[in-house]
Amino acid sequence: MAPADILSAYRLAAGDSIRVVVWGQNDLTTEATIGTGGSVAMPLIGDVTASGRTAPEIRQEIAQRLGARYLVDPDVRLEVMEYRPFFIQGQVARPGRYAYSPALDLRQAVLLAGGYTDRARPEGLTIIRDTGERRVELRAEPASSVLPGDVIDVPRSGS
Repeated sequence: MAPADILSAYRLAAGDSIRVVVWGQNDLTTEATIGTGGSVAMPLIGDVTASGRTAPEIRQEIAQRLGARYLVDPDVRLEVMEYRPFFIQGQVARPGRYAYSPALDLRQAVLLAGGYTDRARPEGLTIIRDTGERRVELRAEPASSVLPGDVIDVPRSGS
């Protein structure tokens, strides 16, 4: 699956920052980071649940709610301004939290973390991913796509 396709189906979560623009209604433009409660506050319509939903789903709800009481056929745009970070743990030079950028693959993520240590077992990589419904553990290849919120585990050889 192409990175653009992966991100179009991406389910937002706490830590992602979005921008909502309602064409012709500058006072309704909103930038917000999704909080731990999973929602963002919008002018006129109040809180909108964002966590666990795709950007098109959120955009559609905002348009419907604005159209129901305030605007005729509102043109709503929603873009993800900043994705939540991904994490890498185990046998890399600098394990930790890293900023996500679109089209990131596992090879690039390992390089951001300073590369493998001498004890790493690169063929045993796993990605722990929250699908919105549950957390799954995936076997990973160097070309595997990394998504926001992923936890990459680089195991030690011999373990």
